[in-house]
Parts: sequence; C-alpha cells; structure tokens
Amino acid sequence: MSKRGVPGIYIRRLDVTISDITRHRRLLNYIKMYYRRFFRQLDFSPKSHAILQTVSSLSFVPCFFLCYSCCRISELNQISVSLIKSRSPIQIKSSKSSHTRSINGFLDFKNKTLLSVPDNSEILVISYDQLKLSIKSARSICNIYLPDRALDCTHVFRHLQASYWSSQNIDINTISYRLGHLNNKTTYTYIHDNI
Repeated sequence: MSKRGVPGIYIRRLDVTISDITRHRRLLNYIKMYYRRFFRQLDFSPKSHAILQTVSSLSFVPCFFLCYSCCRISELNQISVSLIKSRSPIQIKSSKSSHTRSINGFLDFKNKTLLSVPDNSEILVISYDQLKLSIKSARSICNIYLPDRALDCTHVFRHLQASYWSSQNIDINTISYRLGHLNNKTTYTYIHDNI
C-alpha cells in the first residue's frame, strides 16, 4: 500500500479486497440516502449541491464530508464512522491553530446499512489526485469558477459555503467559526460576490 497526497488521509489502494469494496459501497449508499432524505435541511449552498450531484461516486463521500463540515482536507480524517453512528456533535481541531470547533452530528436516520459498516472503516479510499480531478470535472460541468486568488479543488466547498452564508446574512463571526479561522480578515477572503 503506498501513500499519496495528504499523509494518512488519501491512500492509493493497491490491494483492494472485496470487503473493502463492500464497506465503501455500504458507506456510500448510507451517505447518499442520508443526503437525499435531508437534502432540503442541509445548509449547503446551491453550488455545493450541484457539485455533489455531479461528482463521481468514488469522490462523493469525501466531498459530502468536506461540504458538511467545511473542514480543510487535512482535518477530514477526524470524522470517523463511529462518530457518524453516535449522532453526537463532531469536534474538529484546526490543522493550523489550537482552535477547535463543533459541527452538528448527523440527524436521526436509522439505517441498517450504516450499522453494517465497521467503526474502524476508512472513509476515504481514493487518492488525493483522483479527488481533485473529480472535483475539477464536476466544477467544469456545473460552470462553477472561483476567483484566481482562491485555493482550488478540495477547498472549493469552504469558499462556496462562506459565500453562501454571507449571502444569507449570517454574521462574519459565525462564518469564521465554521471555517475554523482565528480572525475575520481571513474569512473575508473566502467570501465572493460572483459565485
């Protein structure tokens, strides 16, 4: 097994087994059912929804969690199957500071598919490069472009969500907290009028 991209998160699997594929399919099915059921209640921007509906199946789970948590790619490994099952708030520790933020746990959705996924299952089994390609492709299909100064690819949901929340008149302190920023100055660079 060789690691690529962000260490400890994205793994290019060279030895994928039937049980790996089964676990991935079960988690994917659960997350897709959850997404469809709570589509209107999730506080996702319309453009985030567009990307999620266009992105490849292999990329759907990590993209959903990037959007749901607004975490950085290096923080994504803090979301585990056991936390999803617990439905309790999820604590995300910033990878850039000592800041810790809490995001909502999953809404109550009893489903046998998730119960059959072992707690220690890896959520992400694709390479970082493949995830980037999948997001770029979905953005291109949906005609979603970010300003030149914006970080691209896996950061796209942070930009889309910040811009959306700002357009919904959510105060800047709340947006900063959700993104895990220590000051609002950084958050303003994530808010764009034209997306």
